[in-house]
Amino acid sequence: MATAPRPTDDDVDEIAVERAARGERLPLNAAERQAVTDLLTRRGKSIPTWIDSRYREGHKAEVAEYHRRYREGHKAEVAERQRRYREGHKAEVAERQRRYREGHKAEVAEYHRRYYEGHKAEVDEYHRRYREGHKAEVAERQ
Repeated sequence: MATAPRPTDDDVDEIAVERAARGERLPLNAAERQAVTDLLTRRGKSIPTWIDSRYREGHKAEVAEYHRRYREGHKAEVAERQRRYREGHKAEVAERQRRYREGHKAEVAEYHRRYYEGHKAEVDEYHRRYREGHKAEVAERQ
């Protein structure tokens, strides 16, 4: 009975390559790793992005916790970066917000209603102070 020849580092198992390209962790030889890289490149995926997406998919909770801790520890930096972005992209941000509100009118209205109910005294005080400070404008509008 003849035995199958042992695979060498130049042999490529096409099934293993396809499975690895779909994100399965498999031991691959150098030729197979190159074949996975070539396959992903032909499909228009960058290898670092693909690896990153596979990692995030399998570690969602850890990644979310890492980002939460980062934001917590870097609140000022994150807020400043967001402020600079909004400042430099005012029209885009305004359009995105407008589209969101347009598509989520009922949800936004409900959110505002709940906020107002929970903060009625604060909101009323804010409006009172505004009217007090802008009497002429308020009277003109009425």
